Amino acid sequence: MSSGLNDKFRFTRRPAGTVFHYNTPVYAVTKRILAAAANQPLDTITREWLTAPAGMNETAWRKRPAALASVGNDTGLVTTPRDTALFWVLMVLNGGVC
Repeated sequence: MSSGLNDKFRFTRRPAGTVFHYNTPVYAVTKRILAAAANQPLDTITREWLTAPAGMNETAWRKRPAALASVGNDTGLVTTPRDTALFWVLMVLNGGVC
């Protein structure tokens, strides 16, 4: 949510990583681009690259209700407090790399 892109995929005048902008359209398309580039479903990528190696067993993508999916973002990452804490502990212990 700090890509430096606006809702129309254009760069803003602020560099990436400097301003938080809740940018659902870019987030939704980025998920599809990642899955297409990896030639794997988003669930598989997330499990193999992130959650399984980190021991996060209760985190997965879930379908959103139709009202929330109308912007083209039909899934959301659902996790638990335990998995969230585990992720952040691993990030801190590894100097920001999980």
